[in-house]
Amino acid sequence: MPVEEFNDNEAGDERTYEVLRRMDFNSDRKRMSILVRDPQDNKIKLYIKGADSIIMDRLKDKNLNQET
Repeated sequence: MPVEEFNDNEAGDERTYEVLRRMDFNSDRKRMSILVRDPQDNKIKLYIKGADSIIMDRLKDKNLNQET
């Protein structure tokens, strides 16, 4: 199922993304995600929506050596 994006600008840009995977919201993950291929640059992109505290925690490098 493709996803369409419409920009409200003079050019009237429109893009249709190929949806590769959709991960619905659930109370354990506290976020939802969608993996798409961008037709403009053919790159695979992950879009996430959720509580900022949950997202920021997932972005932390757990393997980072910290000096004490």
